[in-house]
Amino acid sequence: MQGGAGDDRYFVYETGDVIIELAGEGIDFVLSALNYTLGADVEDLRLAGAAATVGTGNALANRIFGGSAGATLSGLDGDDTIYGSNASDIIMGGNGADRLLGNSGADTIHGGEGDDVLNGGNSNDTLHGDGGNDLILGGSGNDVLYGGTGNDTLRGEASSDTLYGGAGADILDGDDGLDRLIGGADRDVMTGGLRADVFAFDDGDFAGLAINTADRITDFDRAQGDKIDLSAVDAIFGGEDDGFDYIGSVAFSGTAGELRWAHEGGNTMIYMDVNGDALADYAIRLDGTINLVEASFIL
Repeated sequence: MQGGAGDDRYFVYETGDVIIELAGEGIDFVLSALNYTLGADVEDLRLAGAAATVGTGNALANRIFGGSAGATLSGLDGDDTIYGSNASDIIMGGNGADRLLGNSGADTIHGGEGDDVLNGGNSNDTLHGDGGNDLILGGSGNDVLYGGTGNDTLRGEASSDTLYGGAGADILDGDDGLDRLIGGADRDVMTGGLRADVFAFDDGDFAGLAINTADRITDFDRAQGDKIDLSAVDAIFGGEDDGFDYIGSVAFSGTAGELRWAHEGGNTMIYMDVNGDALADYAIRLDGTINLVEASFIL
């Protein structure tokens, strides 16, 4: 099959069907009842039917639509827009600034390289921003969001979600639900949203020690049941994994493994001393003046 100037439409039902297009001949569309990879100079692909479970783009800015069955959809190069089916899909943006929507079904979505927008849609989805500065939206369902590298924005939206910022200065917002937020390396800003949320840290997840450089939690609420989970952090440098000793708002004593808090500049700073020099080694900023208690932490 060979098109010409203008926007052409092709219908593929046999494995031997071949489409020939030249550059600059409009926006061309393929409806395929089979697994299909777009050839050169063809822009858009829609899968149709139970046998069509793999759809692959090319180097252009493609639009790819899943069919009635769960599918593996890949954009490859170019700034692609990919829509999943109502079943469970695997969606991969590839290179370029892609827009990826899971729709219904438990989807797995990878942004690839570039500054991408990922939206899980309905159901329980797993979304990976990978490279670039990505916007990742969980949608409905209990979702797991991974920022990857780059400065990403992660929003859990409805239900109870888990958000991993990864490397980079990330913004994490759990929104509604019982969420777990892990900022990862570099300075992150975390908002739990409604209901009881957990803000978790591990060794290597901390940024600076000052109000304007420490990892920031914008809406910690004791009454709501929020917690700061430091159980994965080694409280004493070297040796086995130790838990922190909560000492409230008093000064460090010079004993390794102490955790204290203080009100500073209208904020609440949490400080941790892991080497026993009576100086803070790690810090977390909470917006507002909050009187913390030991139960505010998982140590």
